[in-house]
Amino acid sequence: MSDKEKKRVKLASVSLRDQLMLLFAGAMFAGMTLLGTILFFNLYQNAEKSMSDHIDTTVSAITKSLEQSFLITENLVLELAASEGVRNWVKDEDYYDRENPDFYVRKAELSREMQRALVYSNAKKLNVIEYAVIYENGELLEYTDIQAVGETAILYESRKAYEAIAMHEQEYVYTQLISGARNVIFHVRRVKSDFTGDSHFVIMIATNESSIRECYSDLSVEQGSAVYLLNQERQVFSCSQVDEIGQYREDTASWDENEFLITQKAMKEFEMQFVYLFPRKALTIQAFRGIKPYLALSVGIITVCVAMALALGIRSTRFLDEFICALNSVREKNYDVQIKRYKNREIDRMGEAFNEMTRELKELVQNKYESQLLLNEMEIRFLQHQMNPHFLFNVLLTIQIKAKRCKDETVYQMVSRLSVLLRASIYTRDINKITVGEELEYVEFYLYLQKIRFEDKISYVITVEDEGIRECMIPKFVIEPIVENAVIHGIETIDILGKIQIDIRREEGDLVIQVRDNGRGFDTRQYQMEQEAKEKSGIGEGREKIGLRNVAVRIRHIYGESYGVRIESEKNKGTLIEIRVPAEVKQECTI
Repeated sequence: MSDKEKKRVKLASVSLRDQLMLLFAGAMFAGMTLLGTILFFNLYQNAEKSMSDHIDTTVSAITKSLEQSFLITENLVLELAASEGVRNWVKDEDYYDRENPDFYVRKAELSREMQRALVYSNAKKLNVIEYAVIYENGELLEYTDIQAVGETAILYESRKAYEAIAMHEQEYVYTQLISGARNVIFHVRRVKSDFTGDSHFVIMIATNESSIRECYSDLSVEQGSAVYLLNQERQVFSCSQVDEIGQYREDTASWDENEFLITQKAMKEFEMQFVYLFPRKALTIQAFRGIKPYLALSVGIITVCVAMALALGIRSTRFLDEFICALNSVREKNYDVQIKRYKNREIDRMGEAFNEMTRELKELVQNKYESQLLLNEMEIRFLQHQMNPHFLFNVLLTIQIKAKRCKDETVYQMVSRLSVLLRASIYTRDINKITVGEELEYVEFYLYLQKIRFEDKISYVITVEDEGIRECMIPKFVIEPIVENAVIHGIETIDILGKIQIDIRREEGDLVIQVRDNGRGFDTRQYQMEQEAKEKSGIGEGREKIGLRNVAVRIRHIYGESYGVRIESEKNKGTLIEIRVPAEVKQECTI
């Protein structure tokens, strides 16, 4: 049975009342689910719009704050570039000549100016700046550390920044990131005394990336969110994911709009871009939180409605229980049961039909009972006139003994084989299967009798592929009727020597039994058409070929459509009947 059929049988076993309840509950659930889906999408869209507006406002504020911090730092760089120490160098390139006796005095004055500018600036109050450095023609001239970074870190970081900006000689205002353990951002201004020469001052103010990250720390609270600050070369200057700082985002298409709400703001004055990625799954969670009250309400409504429908269904389908009870009474042969009337036209019509049925059944049963009594009386009379099988076999045994005493071996053998055949047909009616050896024994007895009858006009050969086949089980009387047909309808009317050949062999786990004769044969196509016509018209078969048809029907009934009988025949040339059954091994009884 296929899965589809099993499901159909399982559904059919559910009562009508339960089916109605399931249908009602399913319809309620489907409706609530559809309504909940629409509500969920509305909540999601509202959450998306609200979050987008909130993010846009927040990002704009953060971008302005960052721009202000960068602008303060840029102004501080400009202030250092306009200090008296730098202006003196612009007038005289040898102002900070290390061979000059006033070098250290002038350098100390420059250091005081740098400290004064850094300490009293707004950048100091905002905790943005760490230190400032001035290089003269590639050599460190002076630095000021206001955050206690340490000389080693300053020298290392500033040297890397100076080497990085050396590739941008034509740019006088520049911002450079030095990524590493501390991720320092340098705001750089290049100063030249004479634009025709190579002498230059490089003023750098260092800002730690962590101070920028603090400005947007509130945005990175949501799990899965990300913040990026990119320069014009798509280098990550700052990021909520620290391991990405310093890398280049060549392809921003990797930010999937189906996965994130993407908000971008440009810091045009500094040629930078602020990007915030907010995960859409957080919006889904918010929408689910908003729909929770609806889910609770839906469960409550469905529960109440199903309970009401169940109560109404039990009341409305109570008549089914009474109908079932009445049907069970009829099954127990109580034909006096009647269905009462209801206040429903359709139900009353069914009740009237049921009551009419029980009345007719009662009459039919009564008539059948009377008929059965008459039939039993007739059968008794018929049996009284039947010949007792024991009497028949006793008579045959007497004839057999007489023939033996008269030394008529032919009559003795004929009576002996006839007795075996009669016993097989009378006393083995309840046996469905016998061995191939037993079946062949009956066939040989029959052919022996026919050979004696026709005075050696018939010859036969029985071939078995191996002796193990004789122990295989087959339905009783599947070979003998075929042989009988071959003799009666094939050989009996011909003038030449009739030959019958029986071959039994194994083939792919099956037994193949072939019965071949050289009789008159018949048209198999015409025979098939006649069979179909008789089946359609309901006319039964006559004696001719009835054994063949019965064998085919029995085999298909026992083993299925894969087994049966195959016919090959040609007029005046003979007939081949092939029987195919499974090769069943005889089961031995064990004690």
